Amino acid sequence: MSWKTTTAILAGLAAAAAMSEARAKEVTQAEVPAAVLQAVAAAYPGARLTGFERESRDGDVVYEIGIDQGGKTADVSVTAGGFLVEEEMLIDSGALPAAVQHALAASAYGTRRVLKVERISRMASPDAPEFEVSVQDGAKKRVLVFTAAGELEE
Repeated sequence: MSWKTTTAILAGLAAAAAMSEARAKEVTQAEVPAAVLQAVAAAYPGARLTGFERESRDGDVVYEIGIDQGGKTADVSVTAGGFLVEEEMLIDSGALPAAVQHALAASAYGTRRVLKVERISRMASPDAPEFEVSVQDGAKKRVLVFTAAGELEE
């Protein structure tokens, strides 16, 4: 086997391993560590837990917990040790910052139907949220990510 073939095979295996590492796996509440559930309960008192996933991010185990708190829904990412990492809050498109609304309207997807909007807050930088806007683009769904200043990231 040539070195080019070997390199191509190894690159393919590395890519497959990276893709499988990022996949989330649904789990039951009983499979979620107590520290994770306690962290969510403390941050979102009275929230109803709606779903549980386990995934690996950069080699670390992270649990994504779906919550519903007073009609507001979110997915909260928490490390196995109970450290809140990220919150993905479902919001109305009218709640987007004006800069994001203008940037979306001016983009190639400005006339597309908006399917879902989420405010992404990372606990490491809570004052720098991002906004994921899912739009219908023909038969495909596109996810656009904007900074609060309206800069399109994806």
